[in-house]
Amino acid sequence: MKSKATKDKVRDELAGMLEEHIGDSIREISTTTAARVVEIWTDFRRAHAKVLELAERNENFKRFLDQIKGADMPRLDELVGLILAGEGEPGVAHRLADGSLHRAVTALPVEAMEIARESRSLETAFKWWAVAGDDNLPQVVAFELNRRADPQSFSKASLQRLLALQDRVTIMRLAALSPSARESLFELDGGELKRLARSLEESELDGLSRYLTALPAAPAQRLLRVIVQSPQRMAAFAKPAVREAIIASSDQLAAVGVMLNTSTMPNPAVVYGDVQLALDGRIAPRLIWEKHALSLAIGALLMAMLVLVLRRLLVGSRPKVILQQAAMAAGKKGR
Repeated sequence: MKSKATKDKVRDELAGMLEEHIGDSIREISTTTAARVVEIWTDFRRAHAKVLELAERNENFKRFLDQIKGADMPRLDELVGLILAGEGEPGVAHRLADGSLHRAVTALPVEAMEIARESRSLETAFKWWAVAGDDNLPQVVAFELNRRADPQSFSKASLQRLLALQDRVTIMRLAALSPSARESLFELDGGELKRLARSLEESELDGLSRYLTALPAAPAQRLLRVIVQSPQRMAAFAKPAVREAIIASSDQLAAVGVMLNTSTMPNPAVVYGDVQLALDGRIAPRLIWEKHALSLAIGALLMAMLVLVLRRLLVGSRPKVILQQAAMAAGKKGR
């Protein structure tokens, strides 16, 4: 190995062997790489079929697609699917033109994407984002407000007022109410509002909200203050028939007062006063039955008993007279 000729011969042999093996390896690597590239493209096309299909037909969308980062492609795929399902292909073109598609792909918060995914509507996600902002949107999703209410039923101020309660039961129950009913309840302080929402059943809270929406300020506030102090008294107002009768009364404050009366034993003076209100046309007659059913039943029973007694006094002796007269007539014939 010391001679130059020997070294050159060994070098040439090694070079030939390496060239042969490297050539085989390069061919193998090239084949494997090409197969992997085709596999990646197939997977990509399958995952992005709708996007690629749109890009093939729409030059504007193709230019938009060229600007999207690879990391944003999964979101673009999902958004295009949502838009096509809800708005059709014209919706994609419209959102491409007004910039909302780009905004959704690059800036829409994760929580808004969750809302869009659940509601199957990108528009709903945008509306919640607009009213809640980046700061409150996580709480909207955490408290499931997007499942209970329409974003258009809130202003930014009312949504912040609701979220500030930080009580899941209260927030979810109030979210289901109409905006005007919520505004009426927001006049209460936080503690009163939580106690009221937790004390009433959802149907009762909904019934109270209907009163607050339908009644003028004076009867509505009187009812609200009493129910806040004694939530169990809402039971007397829960029946739709009672609500309809109160709303139909010409003097709604008096109608609310009749139902708020706490006397448990029949009181003739109270019954007489309420009946007089009905006779004067100030309250709906239905309230008399709803409030004084027991008193009316007792009164009807006493009236029936009185009629029977009077009937016995007036009619009960006639059969005896007839019998006596018949007996006297028979005696005379026998003689």
